[in-house]
Order: sequence, then structure tokens, then C-alpha cells
Amino acid sequence: LDKLFDIVRSRVGRLIVYLTRDTLARPWCAGEITTGFCNAQHKVTILPIYTPSFVAPSEQQLSNLASLIDMSRCSLVQYG
Repeated sequence: LDKLFDIVRSRVGRLIVYLTRDTLARPWCAGEITTGFCNAQHKVTILPIYTPSFVAPSEQQLSNLASLIDMSRCSLVQYG
């Protein structure tokens, strides 16, 4: 994931995010979106594409990200 997040951080000008019902539950997808959104050094424009299956996270899910993101396959702790 280091390389992937570094590419988003330093080489991507536009990040097209294809939002399905599972996109935000995947840690690497959430990490890419967060990296692009929080990158102050290199402006990344995020272009969301909403599919019919996408459901925006609830306030409860946003306040407890562990209920939204499936962390069983990887951990993003080391990336901040």
C-alpha cells in the first residue's frame, strides 16, 4: 500500500472514485480517497461516480469507522 498511497499523493491530479456499496468498506480504497483528500502538497481533484448500489455512510458509521471499513484483510494504522 505504501507505493499505491505514494502514487496518489505525488502523481495523481484527478482521482476518479467509482462508488459502489462496497467501495468505502475496502481499506485500500478508503486509504486512497483519504490520501487524495488530505494531501496539502499536491492538489488532487476527487471525482466521485455514484452507482445505484452506493449508500452513503450514516453518521453512526462515520463516528465509528470500524463499523464501516473491513479491517480484517489489512490495517491502515501505519499510514496515519
